[in-house]
Amino acid sequence: MYESFFGLEKKPFEITPDPAFMYASQQHKEALASLIYGVKEKKGLMVLTGEVGTGKTLLVRCLLQMLDEGTKTAYIINPRLSLMEFFHSIAHEFDLGGEFSSKAAFLDRINGFLLDTAAKGHRALLIVDEAQNLGLPILEEIRLLMNLETSKQKLLQVILAGQPELHKIIEFSCMRQFKQRISLRAHLNPLSRQETALYIRRRLEVAGSSKGEIFERRSVSLIHKYSSGIPRLINVVCDNSLLTAYALGKKRVEPAVVKEVIGDLEGKGLKRAGSLVWPRDERDLVQEWTMPRNSGRQSGTRWVWAAGALAVAFAGAWVALGGGAQWIPRVWAGLKRFLDLAG
Repeated sequence: MYESFFGLEKKPFEITPDPAFMYASQQHKEALASLIYGVKEKKGLMVLTGEVGTGKTLLVRCLLQMLDEGTKTAYIINPRLSLMEFFHSIAHEFDLGGEFSSKAAFLDRINGFLLDTAAKGHRALLIVDEAQNLGLPILEEIRLLMNLETSKQKLLQVILAGQPELHKIIEFSCMRQFKQRISLRAHLNPLSRQETALYIRRRLEVAGSSKGEIFERRSVSLIHKYSSGIPRLINVVCDNSLLTAYALGKKRVEPAVVKEVIGDLEGKGLKRAGSLVWPRDERDLVQEWTMPRNSGRQSGTRWVWAAGALAVAFAGAWVALGGGAQWIPRVWAGLKRFLDLAG
């Protein structure tokens, strides 16, 4: 919409991980070089971590582009799977073909594939994104897959990319065997103020900008402060700022525009939902994430709410039929206990 207005060939701040827009900061260069080295030298298990939105997936996509045809890859982007679903995903990605109904059948097939790949002088690479969501049973199976090796080389290279919580999981005492398998670790930190400015400039240049600095210096400072140097948030603010500046007919993004965008993103001025509207707080979200709504716990919660509603209806009917209202406070106190149980 705003591309031609700013002399751009395409949108510079899409949130999709396009390697063409890769900003190679020093830490990104080091992380990418480490992963390339680890894959080519068949180092086995490698771990890439970084906060949400720091560019882990983009770095992995750049790595995939740089690998030659001799590297066969399996890229798992959603690891919230059962064990057999995980095995089937690997088999599909490696194009093993056929069907299997047991772990033994999968291991037999992938072992044959890995031996054949190594005999041709090729490499096999398994990449798991969002690895902090992997269950301990799957992590243990990944460790056991690393046992597929010859006397001279690892048959399978593995890269786990995830948020810092992955480090916490690896440090569990039950994971000490897994931890010992890690041959390489890389971590992505948020961008500095200077890196944020270079990041914005780089993406504008790739998008075709030839008009110099579209974002004023103070605007970049506001963007960095709000985003804390997280590339994904930088993209969101910059994209909305360009759109707002376009709507106002401004050729440069001024601080006032960025402030307005940040206010909109934070929902300032919006009416907040009441405290009884789900989700009431973060605990509700955690419960929803760990236990589906149709579970026994949730069914019990519905029962409690229903009982509370029934108590209110009964109290109203009692008063309407001429009963005393002096005991209504007790009913209300009981109802509040029901509501506490429902939480």
